[in-house]
Amino acid sequence: MVGGRHPDMAADKRQILVCINCRSRKKKCDKRLPSCGYCVQKRLKCAYSRGTTHRQDDPFGTPERNEAVVPEQIGLSSILGTVLSGSEKLEISVHAEVNRLIRSTGQFVDDITARYFKDVHIFLPVIARSRFHNGLINLGAPPSADLSILLLCMCLVTPGPESRNSSSSKTSQHTIYLSARSIFAQLQVMISPSVSLVQAGLLLAVYEYVHGQSDRGLATISNSARMAYAARIHTLNVNLRHEERTSRSLQPEEREALNTWWALIIWERTMMLEVNTQDQPLITSVRPENAALPTEPESIDQGDPMFSNTPVPKILVPSPHEGNVGGFGRLAQAIMLVDQILKAFSICDVAARLSALHNINTSLQSFLGMVVKQHSGKPSSYCSAVVIAIRSLLSLHGHIIQLTSAEIAGGDNHADNTNSFAAIRTGITMTLDIAEWHEARPPHMGLMLPPNYVYLLRATLSHMELGSLFEDEHQAQDSRKCLERSLVKFGRLWGTAG
Repeated sequence: MVGGRHPDMAADKRQILVCINCRSRKKKCDKRLPSCGYCVQKRLKCAYSRGTTHRQDDPFGTPERNEAVVPEQIGLSSILGTVLSGSEKLEISVHAEVNRLIRSTGQFVDDITARYFKDVHIFLPVIARSRFHNGLINLGAPPSADLSILLLCMCLVTPGPESRNSSSSKTSQHTIYLSARSIFAQLQVMISPSVSLVQAGLLLAVYEYVHGQSDRGLATISNSARMAYAARIHTLNVNLRHEERTSRSLQPEEREALNTWWALIIWERTMMLEVNTQDQPLITSVRPENAALPTEPESIDQGDPMFSNTPVPKILVPSPHEGNVGGFGRLAQAIMLVDQILKAFSICDVAARLSALHNINTSLQSFLGMVVKQHSGKPSSYCSAVVIAIRSLLSLHGHIIQLTSAEIAGGDNHADNTNSFAAIRTGITMTLDIAEWHEARPPHMGLMLPPNYVYLLRATLSHMELGSLFEDEHQAQDSRKCLERSLVKFGRLWGTAG
């Protein structure tokens, strides 16, 4: 009707006057135009959206999303749209999206963090529990965007019981992964590099690695390492070289940065053992002769009243017989042997390469014997160090067998092959012992299967296909079945197909 107002127009106007920022923080909006009082006070870009209804001919109307359903398209354009807004709006948007995604899995934040620090933290002690929880509970304000994406990546690597048992969990977990990748990529161009953002990239890479995507995981690790350089995380180990070992205790933030940098070093080399192209350059670097080892899971939170505050000695990497080295420190020492193996693989002269590999083999077997004795068959953080040492042994001797079997090597290499087959048999026997121990242990003991264990199982099965390693075929079949059962168990616990 010309000159009059349709009654629906007044209702629509009342519905439109709901400020997005006030809706996000669940506070009453004064609905002033063109900007509400809260947005004016906080200098935020104010925008209004319809509260419950949506009309197709209204370009400003946005439909309500079903909070229990993850969208098919993971564009998250609402987060991209915050680039022109204030940082507080970015934090609200990311936090709201992360919470929505977590709720869609049927999990709660407390459950995720409890499982992470109980299981994954044993193998990857990079997140200081006190700092993380304090960041999540920040006097009613939303956590920082980098902390929110870190929480989502923690959810990704700690699948809940429902995800492990549900036939539809694969799609759900993959959707969370795609969402985490998208948010992570957007935050990289919106905020400055930080320890939390680097840690989120690290967990993304571990997820990709566990799910059989070593090449993609290595690319993610390389990207995270570049961010770590930009955030100057790598300088802590450099600075520690010039200090006395007992000159001062490391501060909690220093322990976290030190462990995060070491985790990048460890996982870049761990993944390099599995990728298709091993001659690509490493992004992270370390001088083991005067670098300090990382701290252990029980030490990273020192300084917090909940944890004992005993001095944390700064132990250098080349201290294999130092008795005060925990599981994460042993893993760092093992990965330095992997670093030597990767460098030896790139030696052009075959005789020189074989000589280097034999020297590394002596150090590797000595280290492996010491760590197994220290581990003594008990579930602990030493599992990762044992697994990577056995995996390195198989890789080293598999390379020697391949090299000495080629015509380019020349000469009589019978002794090299014999010794290498014997070493591989030892590695297979040790892997079987680990698999049988995990098969017999009570289920209430928790995860206790390190992420790199799956590749040790697959490498062992691959070497067993060579034949002539077992004289008794029935024993060989039983061993294969044991390893395959362990693969299935790994898949159940880590949310993979095995």
